[in-house]
Amino acid sequence: MSQDVYLGEFRRGPAIFTVFDTSGADGGHTGESTSAPADGSTGGPADEPVGFTERSADGSARSLTGGPSDRPASTGRRFRVDCSDGNGPGEVCTFTSDESPTWRGAWNGDEWCVWIEAEARKVVKQPER
Repeated sequence: MSQDVYLGEFRRGPAIFTVFDTSGADGGHTGESTSAPADGSTGGPADEPVGFTERSADGSARSLTGGPSDRPASTGRRFRVDCSDGNGPGEVCTFTSDESPTWRGAWNGDEWCVWIEAEARKVVKQPER
């Protein structure tokens, strides 16, 4: 089991967002989180990310967020963003250096998503460590 590596943090109001490199020593995702969801959920199927679907004019659909079976395996480093807003840390999203984030729970579609992704990528480019 590899340890997630702290890269840094950023803030908005009372919320503290922490960025971790979860690639592990072999460059692959460990699939393990070092923090439990703030809402006390178990991380089971009901807690899986919810996707957005885009429909074209002809009625065909494609997933905008995808899931494990919708995306090719990433070759980039993997990262996780957690948020602590006074209720303990909870996972916000995971992303790779070459893919868009997969948002967790209530964060999926939140108005802060674009800002969170931009700030997290800044931390990845210039980590505190």
